[in-house]
Amino acid sequence: MPEEGRADREDEQREGDDLKSRFPTVPFAPEVPEVPRLDSAPQPVKDVTSETGIEVPAVPRLAPVVRPVKPGPQKPAIAPGSYNKAALASTAATSFIMPTIMLALLGYFLDQRFHTNYLAFIGVVVGLIVGISALMKIIKRLE
Repeated sequence: MPEEGRADREDEQREGDDLKSRFPTVPFAPEVPEVPRLDSAPQPVKDVTSETGIEVPAVPRLAPVVRPVKPGPQKPAIAPGSYNKAALASTAATSFIMPTIMLALLGYFLDQRFHTNYLAFIGVVVGLIVGISALMKIIKRLE
């Protein structure tokens, strides 16, 4: 039994030595300099002779903070009512591209279904016609 305990301690010591060789020691933190002290004239003592009779040093007051003046109401960058025009303009690209893509995909699906090779082309052409007409409607609304 004592031999087993000694063997266990030797194994633990070997593991400890192995860890020390594999991992470097952590460097110590550098010494932190001492906080600088202000060498000023002694603070005036405010005599408080009320209930306690204890003299308390006067509290130094900070300079008043000058806050910037808030500007008055400004005109908005975009005039009221122009948001609906911006919304119409943002849908212009979608209204042109989506019919083209959807009808082209429909034509491709029909080509695969009926074993033809011209329905996708017809879908693209019809999609372009529908997209251009939708785009023209939006342009008329914007004017």
